[in-house]
Amino acid sequence: MTLLANLKTAHKLAFGFGFLLLNMFIISGIAIKQTAGMNQGSNTIVTDIIPINNTARDMLLQMVNQETGMRAFMVTGQEKSLSAYNNGRMQVAKDLDFLAGHLSSHPALKELIEGKARQQILGLQSTFANLVGLVRSGKLAEARGHIGDAKEQFRGFRETMAEVNKNTDLLIADTHAFNLAAYKRTRTAVIGFSLFATLVGSGIAWWITWLIARPLKSMAKSAQALSLGAVDQEVTLVRKDEVGQVAQAFRTLIAYQREVAGVAAAMAAGDLTQNIEPKSDKDKLGIAFSSMVVNLRSLISEVTEGAESVAATSTQLSTSAEQTGRASEDIARSMQDVASAADQSASTSQEMAKA
Repeated sequence: MTLLANLKTAHKLAFGFGFLLLNMFIISGIAIKQTAGMNQGSNTIVTDIIPINNTARDMLLQMVNQETGMRAFMVTGQEKSLSAYNNGRMQVAKDLDFLAGHLSSHPALKELIEGKARQQILGLQSTFANLVGLVRSGKLAEARGHIGDAKEQFRGFRETMAEVNKNTDLLIADTHAFNLAAYKRTRTAVIGFSLFATLVGSGIAWWITWLIARPLKSMAKSAQALSLGAVDQEVTLVRKDEVGQVAQAFRTLIAYQREVAGVAAAMAAGDLTQNIEPKSDKDKLGIAFSSMVVNLRSLISEVTEGAESVAATSTQLSTSAEQTGRASEDIARSMQDVASAADQSASTSQEMAKA
């Protein structure tokens, strides 16, 4: 099953279609074979059994014609009355020759016609010839006395021909039964294989659908979660068909989004040492993210340098302020000294005035 699951989708579909075609070929082969058998049976009836039956019936008719012609000759004594007798003899000979060439595949009929009916025909024809000879010799009474012999022989011949007809009817019935059985076998086989093909074909169709739809449904759910920012998705399907390729692409996409999310989290924590390598020159997100990291590093560097400059300036200003304060204190002391000197000068001037 793993080997079949790893087949390309087109190959899976081809496998299912090929299975249905195989069943169709099997059904067609069975139908053709059985139809050929029925056709052969029908041909046997049309080209063999029916002609044998008709010839056997004609042979009986021609023997009746011989008897009728012989009886007419006994009544009229005219040679022209023997036309039916003579024609019957010639036609019976032709019928026997025809049957001899068509009885090889029918041993029972061959035994009846060649082993029994032919001898009876020869016997009857011999009797008929003797009776005609007696009539021609003017021995009409003697000929009429032997009519009973011909009747008894003809009764046996009729019974034999009835067996022949019965046998040919059985052959026709057997052929019909064979054709009916072949039809039923064909119908059963076609229905059975059709049901089998339907069940197995439905199973294959369900299996192919399951192999495609189930993982696609799972990946669609993962894609929906990814669209909401949930990058902690897992796609575990590993196959070599198109669905497996889509699953591998999803795993690559999830890994990339996790990488981007990890770098973003590190940046949010103040770690600008992380970086994103663009997957290709068409990776707009990777290129933009990489540029953003570089720009942030440059901006932070500039801000740091500015802060350091401001700190140095503040230090200088503080030092200058301290120096200014000390100078102010010196000036104040000097002013106090001047004031004291002025007071002393004034006192001295007053004392000098008083003096």
